[in-house]
Parts: sequence; structure tokens; C-alpha cells
Amino acid sequence: MSAALAAAARWEWIRSNPAEIAKKPKQPAPDPEPPTAAEAARLIEAAWLEDDGWGVLVWLVMFTGMRRAELAALRWSDVDLASLRHYSAIELLTAGVDLRTVAGRLGHGGGGATTLRVYAAFVGASDQRAADILGGRMRRPVRPAE
Repeated sequence: MSAALAAAARWEWIRSNPAEIAKKPKQPAPDPEPPTAAEAARLIEAAWLEDDGWGVLVWLVMFTGMRRAELAALRWSDVDLASLRHYSAIELLTAGVDLRTVAGRLGHGGGGATTLRVYAAFVGASDQRAADILGGRMRRPVRPAE
């Protein structure tokens, strides 16, 4: 729209481009709530019990982290395939897969900034592992005997 308005201003159809002073509305910060591994397993099992094709589709989304549009360019307004994309991203990051690889699988450019902003939700298990690693490297000082 901005480009069309800019062209209209150049051609003097309008005095100025109103898009130049417009502000984009602030988007809410992403707050993903991916399923746990047990919940993901139950989702896949339920999908497979419903239909083999549906089971494969749900499994594929979890395994690859594909976007809805990447899944045969279908629009299913009654199915939320996002809670599954988050699962894939969070599970890979939690398992220690490097950020660039996860970003690449999700189709994110920019060195992983989008992946971190959108998908790197705080994961308690990862935090515990981080604390264990630091705790193992920072030994408690030994008190001298009195």
C-alpha cells in the first residue's frame, strides 16, 4: 500500500503519501505454549487413531516444524497447527540443537533472531541443566579445618 501511495504522490494524484507518517500497530509479544513430550505423543496417537493421513500430517508438522502454508498450502481455520510448530522448535532447542540449525529448519533468516524471539520460550528442564552445568564448574570452596 505504501508503494502505491508513493506512486500516487509522485504522479501528483495526492499531495503526500499518508503511509509515510502512519505507524504500524504494536504486535503482542509471542507467548508460545508448546505441548510437553507426553502431550505431543498423545496428540499424534489420537490423530493416528482418527485417520492414518491425519496422523502422518500431525507427525510431519511436529517432526519438521513446517508452517501451515507449507503443508500443501491449505487453510484450515478450525485447526491450530501453530501449538505443533512451537513443539518442534522448543524440543530441538531444548535438546541442544544449535540455533542456526533450528532457524534453518523453520525457514528463519537473520541468524536466528526470529527463532529466539518467537520460539525460545523459557523451559524449566533446560534451566535446570544450565544450573547443573554451572554448579559442576563452580565448586564450593573448602573451609580450612579449625
